[in-house]
Amino acid sequence: MIPSLTLFALLPTSSATVLEDEERSHELLTRYCVQCHGPDRTKAGLRLDTLTLRLDDPEVSETWAAVRERVADGDMPPEDAERRPSAEERKELVAWLDGVLTKARAETRIGGTLLRRLSRKEYENSIRDLFGFDFRTPSSFPADTTAHGFDNQGDGLVLSPPLMAQYLETATEVADRVAPPVRESVPSATVEIAPEGFERDADATFLHQDRLRLVTSYKNHGRSCTWPTRFQVKARGRYRIQVQASAFRPGAEPLRLELRARLSGSTLRTDVTTFRTLASFEVSSSDPLELRCDVDLLEGETVLIRFANGPLYSRPADTLADESIFRTAFADKRFHAAWRRLTYDRGSTAAKDWALMKELFAEIEVDPNDRRLGRTPKLAVQVRKRVCDVLAHRNDELGPGLDVHGATIVGPLGPLADPDLARRLGLEEAPLLPPRQGEDERTYLDAYLRPLLFAACRRPVPEAVASRYAEAALAHARERGRIEDGIHLAVRAILCSPDFLYRESRDGPLDDYGLAARLSFFLWSAPPDEQLYELAARGALSDPDVLAREAERLLAHERSAEFVTNFTGQWLGIRTIHEIMPDPRLVKRGVELQGAMVEETEMFFREILERNLDVATFLDSDFTYMNAALARNVYGRRDVRSVKTTRVSTEADPMRGGLLGQASVLMATANGVDTSPVTRGVWVLENLRGDPPPPPPEDVPAVLPDVSGAKTIRDRLSAHRADPRCHVCHVKIDPLGYALESFDAIGKYRSHYPVFEVGAKRRVTIRDGLPVDSRGVLVNGKPFEDLAGLKKLLVEDVDAFSRCLAEKLLIYATGRSMNFTERAAIDELVGRVREGGNGFRDLLLAVVRSEVFRTK
Repeated sequence: MIPSLTLFALLPTSSATVLEDEERSHELLTRYCVQCHGPDRTKAGLRLDTLTLRLDDPEVSETWAAVRERVADGDMPPEDAERRPSAEERKELVAWLDGVLTKARAETRIGGTLLRRLSRKEYENSIRDLFGFDFRTPSSFPADTTAHGFDNQGDGLVLSPPLMAQYLETATEVADRVAPPVRESVPSATVEIAPEGFERDADATFLHQDRLRLVTSYKNHGRSCTWPTRFQVKARGRYRIQVQASAFRPGAEPLRLELRARLSGSTLRTDVTTFRTLASFEVSSSDPLELRCDVDLLEGETVLIRFANGPLYSRPADTLADESIFRTAFADKRFHAAWRRLTYDRGSTAAKDWALMKELFAEIEVDPNDRRLGRTPKLAVQVRKRVCDVLAHRNDELGPGLDVHGATIVGPLGPLADPDLARRLGLEEAPLLPPRQGEDERTYLDAYLRPLLFAACRRPVPEAVASRYAEAALAHARERGRIEDGIHLAVRAILCSPDFLYRESRDGPLDDYGLAARLSFFLWSAPPDEQLYELAARGALSDPDVLAREAERLLAHERSAEFVTNFTGQWLGIRTIHEIMPDPRLVKRGVELQGAMVEETEMFFREILERNLDVATFLDSDFTYMNAALARNVYGRRDVRSVKTTRVSTEADPMRGGLLGQASVLMATANGVDTSPVTRGVWVLENLRGDPPPPPPEDVPAVLPDVSGAKTIRDRLSAHRADPRCHVCHVKIDPLGYALESFDAIGKYRSHYPVFEVGAKRRVTIRDGLPVDSRGVLVNGKPFEDLAGLKKLLVEDVDAFSRCLAEKLLIYATGRSMNFTERAAIDELVGRVREGGNGFRDLLLAVVRSEVFRTK
């Protein structure tokens, strides 16, 4: 027995139904829907027998809207259902649902953004604008969660304990920059370092009896140096350094020992000449000398000891002066061949040195011009080791060498002799606080804190709130003895305040300050500027025309690049393109081209916006942007010679005009290796049609490519679509994906699927496999031959794309998904813009004027 529908107990008596009576709608829903969405079966987790008509509940109205779309499109009931309604019955059911949803529209209010915090980018830009210095969150900062395709959505921007800890840490770092705290005095300590306590490089330093010997070799290019492995300055100040050193077999010239300040984070490859010089000494005695100096050291530094004038100092060519070294190193013809590849073939050996090399090689009967030599890459490594071994041996046996017997570091002995040292080196910024002009502490504090509070909270702060901050800061200043410490506390408190971290806390229509913030974060990802605040103070932004004029002004500013980058990157999914590793078999230098791919799309978007081109230009255009490398390696064009990305015509290649022909989109919808029509088809439905399909059934396996090349993905999808559970979605998805099969995983055109073959010496060759079939038929029955044909069909139905784009803009701007009433408002907005020429800039400004944009 089929259960009765409880929803009719809640049916409004004045509902705008076209059905003859409630019993008729009960009969249709029970006969055709409850069989799959009732107590016995709940496909997609939906039970229509218990779904109420409480239209003030957004979830209920959204569910009925989805039911209406599926019934109207003929998707539901599915073709394999036991019973399917006739065309007339389907028409009746859609008419009744239209009546239900019309009432829902009247009862569902616009707005409802959840309380949302600043996104990571908005947070960084807010600190930049508040304090006037560039700021980037550390890599440990938790990433923002993406919801509805964007990372600035209210239901994705939760505040987790790790994030709160990062906010506290960041607030302290910013406060340190604004009002540097007094550094606590650190008691002086003595650190003694034995020879084994120094860093050792096998090619330049080695322990010899009771000392550390520094020599020079080809490998370290004269960078013979060492530093303590367990000492690093924790408190800046004046330090006394004592080094015990002697000379091993010195020549006519005294050895020179340099002390330099090595920065933490440096590597063995860091050029030591970039480190700050502390002192320099001459060492000519084989008996240990005590070298002493007082120097300034900063936090994170350590003391580096360098053998500054070794006989093979830094230039590989100098090694050629000693013929015996080369005769030893190149006694084996293989090493000569490898050396030839490392130097002469790469053009790094001077002509005079090559002449000497040829003379030496003649003695060992090797022809330096024999191209058959040196083709084994491993020899390159071997020859380096061979030369280094020879040079190290000569230094060890013949000298000279600098012996370090130990060192002692004492300090800090007092403050820096040069108090501006860190600032001059760019390691520390000047304080940001304005100079105090003799005013009392409260006056000085108010002059700094009140404007800061206004800017941080993005609106006027009540007097009681401002006073609480000031009183807390004054109390802390008296306790610590400095007004700067009070400001330090206030800055930390402000940056952890909900009024700074969160936006739009008031329900309903946004006030003028809320509108100023929404507009500036929408187009700049940053707080409002002075002009927006001035208009907000006058109440002018409540006028939609004034708001639209300000949007024009913000778009003309260079900061609108944030909107172009952030919106396109997330809407189109190209922001993560750098995480994809392109198959080197498909394209060389693929990783290097990814930046040019993204730049093409951003510049394309920018031109459509600035010139107010038809929204349909996104779908099909006669221009795009590319540089020579992108044009040659991906688009197969030789007519683009500009190193910089420049505007080019696509009239000769109609497949490339519009977003669907751009490498960034094609790469973002693949995985860098192969393609999937399903992935690309879903992308088109979600981002260009605004019709995302539901998730696939959990018990249906994924469709994998046939790596043998025996069957095309179209053949495999046809079999997959035969499953009735899959057909209803794949009949929409697959044709869109087929049109894009003419492009591989990095966006290059292809007429056949590639087959990779490994030949001799493991060389990979590519041959044509099965032909690509890009034909398709849309769900409305309209056929196309390729992407160019699909784009024409998409342009014919440009309103669907305009609705999708307007909804994406509003989701990005408001931080929420659109409800049924708001989507109806978008339909009206799109209609008005179409009548006015359908320009994209007009669409964006209409979005800004809309009630949806102006309501929390």
